[in-house]
Amino acid sequence: RGIIRLANEMGIKNVLAGEDDVKCLAERACSGESLPVQLFHEFGERLKEVLNPFIQSFQPDAILIGGQIAKSSDLFSLGQIAGVPVRISTDMSVSALRGVYQLFKNHDN
Repeated sequence: RGIIRLANEMGIKNVLAGEDDVKCLAERACSGESLPVQLFHEFGERLKEVLNPFIQSFQPDAILIGGQIAKSSDLFSLGQIAGVPVRISTDMSVSALRGVYQLFKNHDN
């Protein structure tokens, strides 16, 4: 929804509120269309801004991006946020479950 809202703010035409439209915007950005390229860049900058306070207080070793947004993560090139590496999950089906498992596993020790 954030990408769709930002696309509307930027005046990008032919965007509806749906997952398929984010995919379409990503395809448009990959083909070099200027506004969608700017859209994903701006989304990445805003994502960094939102995550930065949490990174500062929690001080994680890494940040993992997963889910559907991970499919277009190369378009908003996060690399690092506040010096913390950003990793992209390619396994969309079980990544969250692995994280929960590690949380409980580490809690028991």
